[in-house]
Amino acid sequence: MYAEARMLRVSKNETKQMTKTLNERIAHADERGSYWLSLGNEAAEAGKQEKAERLYAKGQYWLDLSNKLRGCGE
Repeated sequence: MYAEARMLRVSKNETKQMTKTLNERIAHADERGSYWLSLGNEAAEAGKQEKAERLYAKGQYWLDLSNKLRGCGE
């Protein structure tokens, strides 16, 4: 599901993790949002409304973050 983090060689024995680009962060937020919403839909179909609401809230958090990173959020 997740690609290995890219590493940057700082010195002979040290490595430093490179930060994600904006597009990578947006794609990650979209992926996570879709994941949680799909789990919420499954829970709702199974009749577990309370669990579905919690999962929908998690999905909405990630989709809100995606919109904010795009400049469309608050």
